[in-house]
Amino acid sequence: MTKYKLFYNGRIYTQAGDGLVADSIIIQGNSIIAVGKHLEKDSELSFSSKVNLKGRAALPGFTDSHTHFRFHAIMSANVRLDGLTSLETTLNKIKKHSAKLAKNEWVLGDGFAVDSWRQRILPDRYMLDKVTGGRPAAIYSKDQHMLWVNSKALKLAKIGRRTAGPKGGVIDRFDNGEPYGILREIPGYFPVLRIIDDPVDDKIKKLFKQAVKTAYSKGVTAIHSMDGPKAYLLYKELSKNGALGLRVNYYPPPVLIPKLRKAGVNSGYNRDYLQISGIKLFADGSLGSQTALCFNKYRGSKNNYGVETNTKKEMLSIIKDAASINLPCAIHAIGDKAVANVIDCFEKAPGLKNKGWHRIEHLQMIRRKDVKRLRRLNVVASMQPS
Repeated sequence: MTKYKLFYNGRIYTQAGDGLVADSIIIQGNSIIAVGKHLEKDSELSFSSKVNLKGRAALPGFTDSHTHFRFHAIMSANVRLDGLTSLETTLNKIKKHSAKLAKNEWVLGDGFAVDSWRQRILPDRYMLDKVTGGRPAAIYSKDQHMLWVNSKALKLAKIGRRTAGPKGGVIDRFDNGEPYGILREIPGYFPVLRIIDDPVDDKIKKLFKQAVKTAYSKGVTAIHSMDGPKAYLLYKELSKNGALGLRVNYYPPPVLIPKLRKAGVNSGYNRDYLQISGIKLFADGSLGSQTALCFNKYRGSKNNYGVETNTKKEMLSIIKDAASINLPCAIHAIGDKAVANVIDCFEKAPGLKNKGWHRIEHLQMIRRKDVKRLRRLNVVASMQPS
């Protein structure tokens, strides 16, 4: 006789419409086979175990619709600075972490937020030099749009006074032209990223598994991943081996479109736990790093309107390329000018055969007249409260 596991005497929010709430649920293996009321009284079923929920609530697993999950997993092994309220406490935590590392090992971390410090100070390379013991260091801001680096990292990356400012990125400088130690947006800090080795594959998988457990503890069972190209190989391998653990809707960067086309991806590569759902690209940076592209300049700045990481021409070309394999685009746009630029591009975008939905990620600022345009295009406003 088939054995079933029963959860009963609870509040089961099915989200099936019309506010349907059940009080019991039956599971067989990894599948839900029945949801209803007073199923414990069904004499035709034999239960291998029963769990009395005692009135507690149960909901379907949550989906986090914007993550950088591979990045999050890897960074969990480094120094985390989120929640600190001063430059002093931030530097002290970096110093303690650095002291545990080998002599030439990279000091890596993330989470510093100058807007959350009691005194807003933009940290420089020399501050980091004092607490890293001669090791190269690269620390992401909380929004990941700034990289704080020390003198050793700048030297290894060959970023100096004569290094030209990159298109779509910024190298902050002292008055004498020397790099300040703050690099903004991927084109600005890519010379540093490319010389930092990832952990070995086995360590990445271990960190990923730990991150999945953390997600479970928050009720998250599915994610939308906006990670870079290396995540594609990780997700494919874990999915193939039944070890992904989360349902992943992956939005790879435009650089992978040729590979996806060659692999025959059309309307999304779809396994039980992994789906290629669209292409992720950027229109601008972030407000915290003052790189979000705006119509008005930033208060207190001489001439800073933010950073245009991709022009409208470049974005429209990518949108059309993605549409050729029936994939929509999820475009990061925070400033009001960036949002307007993206809407301009979506107005000219070809239709998708699978009727997929384009998305604007974050969408923190928008002109009133652009709200109507957004609604007319039926574009998803993908916003993340924080």
